[in-house]
Amino acid sequence: DTRLGNYTVSTNDGTLTVSAATLIFASDDTNRVYGAANPVLTGSITGLLNGDNITATYSSAADTNSAVGLYQITQTISDPDGKLVNYAAATNHGSLSVTPATLTVSADDTNRVYGAANPVFTGAVVGLLNNDNITAEFSSIADTNSLAGTYPITVALADPDTRLGNYTVSTNDGTLTVYDPIVPSLIISLSGGEVVLRWPSAATGYVLESTIDLSGSAWQIVTNIPVIIGDENVVTNSAVGDQQFYRLHQ
Repeated sequence: DTRLGNYTVSTNDGTLTVSAATLIFASDDTNRVYGAANPVLTGSITGLLNGDNITATYSSAADTNSAVGLYQITQTISDPDGKLVNYAAATNHGSLSVTPATLTVSADDTNRVYGAANPVFTGAVVGLLNNDNITAEFSSIADTNSLAGTYPITVALADPDTRLGNYTVSTNDGTLTVYDPIVPSLIISLSGGEVVLRWPSAATGYVLESTIDLSGSAWQIVTNIPVIIGDENVVTNSAVGDQQFYRLHQ
């Protein structure tokens, strides 16, 4: 209607304020076992607009030597086009949980005869990582006076560098078997078949001896003995002759 000529017009421009958008960088929580390499660390970016080329990489100060515990996962932001100024950025750091590794310590079984000193106890430590200075000592309460029977061989760990907290430790005690002294075995008859003398197959280092009687005759070593089968040593009449008493002797 072309009526604007009836007015004196005054204009006041307004302002459009473009405020920063919210951008959130978040690291994902993850975990690994002590001594292992870090997994691939991941995360997310929430709020990117207009195809802005903003990316993030994720890292942690933890390495294979890091002790059991929680370690922060941080973000490093890449913004080659200078678009980050258009955002109000917030970061949520994740956590890397380093969990204990498994350490198994086992004592070896062994044996001895009653009255003898204990042998050197041995065993194995399986699962040590990072050259941790953890060693095992093996012992038993049995001594030379301990009666025949079985006794546990227990484990004690030495940890001078306090690295044991990085492991879940499993211990397997061994067994010390103390054998009875081996007494002479009376042969009632040598008239037929074979004579069977029994002793533990684990009792090593013994020889078989024989004598005519127990009143003072000398013991003679029996040399031609068949091999041990199971826990029995089979001695034939032809092997032992006309002796009447037998014993094992170190």
